[in-house]
Amino acid sequence: SAVALARPDRPVLIVTGVCKGQVTQEPHGDNGFGYDPFFVPEGMTRTFAELSPDIKNAISHRSRALAQLRRQLEEEQ
Repeated sequence: SAVALARPDRPVLIVTGVCKGQVTQEPHGDNGFGYDPFFVPEGMTRTFAELSPDIKNAISHRSRALAQLRRQLEEEQ
């Protein structure tokens, strides 16, 4: 996932987040959307669609990108 933040009179911040894992042949689970029933994050045995939203959000590529953006913004303070 890539996130960019553009602000007047400041450099554009661009961050990325990665969640490694494997794709299954068959869907598993009812939570989430898109590829969630097919994606098993590295170190896990269940797909994103089988994980609770709290766990998924803690390890997702989006949350990792946003956490990195937050760190960069805090460093500017």
